[in-house]
Amino acid sequence: MSALRAIRRPERLVMTVLPFLLLLGWAALLAPAAAEAQSVAQLLVHPREHDAVVAIAARFPAGARDDPGEADGAAFLLGRVLEEEGTRRLAELSSRISVEVDRSEFMVTMVAPAEDWEEAWRRVIELLEGGPLSESAVISARERHRERLLFEEGAPGRAFDIEQSRYLYGSNHPAARPVAGTLGGIDRLDRSALESQRSTLLRWEEAVIGVVGPVSLEEAGATFRGPAERVGPPPPVPPPAAAAPAPGDAAEPAPTPAPTGPRVLMEERTGPLRAPSTSATGSPWTSGDRRVIDQDVTSTWIMVAWPLPRESPMILRDFLVHLVDRALNPSPPDPGVYRIDAEIRTIEDASVLIVAASVDPRTAYTWEDRILGTLESLEAAPPEGAFFELARRQYRAHRLLEHAVPEERARWMTRRHAEGGEVPRIPAQVWGLTREGISGLAAVRGEPRVLIFGPLSVMDR
Repeated sequence: MSALRAIRRPERLVMTVLPFLLLLGWAALLAPAAAEAQSVAQLLVHPREHDAVVAIAARFPAGARDDPGEADGAAFLLGRVLEEEGTRRLAELSSRISVEVDRSEFMVTMVAPAEDWEEAWRRVIELLEGGPLSESAVISARERHRERLLFEEGAPGRAFDIEQSRYLYGSNHPAARPVAGTLGGIDRLDRSALESQRSTLLRWEEAVIGVVGPVSLEEAGATFRGPAERVGPPPPVPPPAAAAPAPGDAAEPAPTPAPTGPRVLMEERTGPLRAPSTSATGSPWTSGDRRVIDQDVTSTWIMVAWPLPRESPMILRDFLVHLVDRALNPSPPDPGVYRIDAEIRTIEDASVLIVAASVDPRTAYTWEDRILGTLESLEAAPPEGAFFELARRQYRAHRLLEHAVPEERARWMTRRHAEGGEVPRIPAQVWGLTREGISGLAAVRGEPRVLIFGPLSVMDR
């Protein structure tokens, strides 16, 4: 009997363990795929081995233009919910998440300590495509956003932003709707509506991912399940290994290096960056226009927009924005201007230089002339000699200092790749900027559109 019991004992063990193993297998098959990163359109990696954190930016080519018909602000509110819930999930890892929403962009950025970045990103993945959103996070984010919209209701700056979007895109264009939405639209959004919007907007096969930090291409490729493209300087070349001494020979002591002067580091440089010889193609408008909206407010807002050739080098357009911004923001500041910003925006696949200013109404038309005259001056007489060299070095320093922040660098990489299919190499390409290139780019600008929003009775003309 004991022999029979001994024979049956392994069979009993198998019958006991087998269901447990099968259960584990089915659990693995049925586990949500949210814990694994999906294949993406493009994976860009800038390895920086001395950084203490890893920054990951995920850019999806969707945004407020994709809001449902009567639910303005769906993408923006979804961003606030993901930010609130993500902050809670990442807190114990000393990590953080931020979400930026624009008309045609949904940008999710995560920053985590180098030793925890993979776990932090796994939690972000679960948030972006996992189970139901937190009901409490939805209610909290919606109420705070309602308070913001109520506070801004009737604000002239917000009214100008709406008029500007309608002017640039057309009144009936989806991109002309307010990015932050409206009170009526926000009140129509519940958890199920935001979950539906999440699945509509966040498609991994369309995403561009930027990774900055102590992460190798192999590590990034394994995490994101796809080939990674290196961005930034090439990897350092290791010094040649010293020849091993022959067996039986005594190793010779290394010679003492002779004293040398300062080491000169030669930077990689590219050739001159040139503007196209023809005016902007694919422009969102074919003729200039000027519109004045009379409003009884205490400031005047001005917008001037010029189409630029999309095929011109991105870094040349970026440098032009830098020169315009510096020309219109003198030091010390002009007392007649409250704020001036210059940027490049993509409108209908066209590149548009936009200058927006808030000024004293008594100087409104003076500033309109100054803004229009800035590009005319850069076409006719861009900075030369030491002044041009100084402007170029300031631009280079500004961009490199900005990119020292990992998350800023990651976002910039994804945006530039989405815009032009590549990431400019600023340290090399900046030396290709010339005054001839700036003059040529200013010369092929399209006709401007001008919008003035303020009290006509006070304006200077």
